Amino acid sequence: MVVPMRDIELSIDTIWRKDKISRSKRHLLKSELGEMMAYNESVGKECPLVWKVGGHRTGRGGAVAWHKTQTGYAAHALRYEGQNLALRVHRIVCLMNSDYVSLGDLPEVDHIDHDKLNNFAGNLRAVGRRLNNRNKKKRGEYRYVRARHRKKGIVFEAWLVLDYERHYAGVYADAKTAAIAADQYLVALLGVEGVLAENRPLNFPEVYGIQDDGQGVPRIIEEWEPPPPAQLELFP
Repeated sequence: MVVPMRDIELSIDTIWRKDKISRSKRHLLKSELGEMMAYNESVGKECPLVWKVGGHRTGRGGAVAWHKTQTGYAAHALRYEGQNLALRVHRIVCLMNSDYVSLGDLPEVDHIDHDKLNNFAGNLRAVGRRLNNRNKKKRGEYRYVRARHRKKGIVFEAWLVLDYERHYAGVYADAKTAAIAADQYLVALLGVEGVLAENRPLNFPEVYGIQDDGQGVPRIIEEWEPPPPAQLELFP
């Protein structure tokens, strides 16, 4: 079957345009963003960016507009090379304050204090997906604790996953006791230094002398003594 040259040209043009659209956001360079906007914390933590160039909505030095996405992040709708791009503000800020060259080079960006709308540069760090998932805010009241319904009522299991291996630390009558047991189990396996090195958040870090250094980074600040073991409850 012979394909007309005109159809081949149209197909090539369609593929090129689709590829350009899909690549523009990923390949947007820090130098290009730097020509359009600058980092400025005075306009607010949600979008600490101002325009270097004037536009039809705001003049030079004006705050960059943002909107909240369904997932709770601040985003900016940028008109770039004839396309409408939805860019996450925290990725723009992190790129501008890092050594990465483009948005495509930038890995996942983590909010240190878990506040998705705190996009100050000091609250952001470029991390891998695995580390970012570890730093996500705990679900429910405590980390590593799961409620189970039994015939005699609700019990709480303490369990965690290390290197894709599941570890159980017992079944307890209340969630707090289970959380204490999970912390003890984690520290027994990794040590306090290992917990910090692997960014494994504890439910009660202060018990182990871990405190925030004021910049969102947990550190061992004081000496600590091992707490008494959690009281294990036995269930049939």
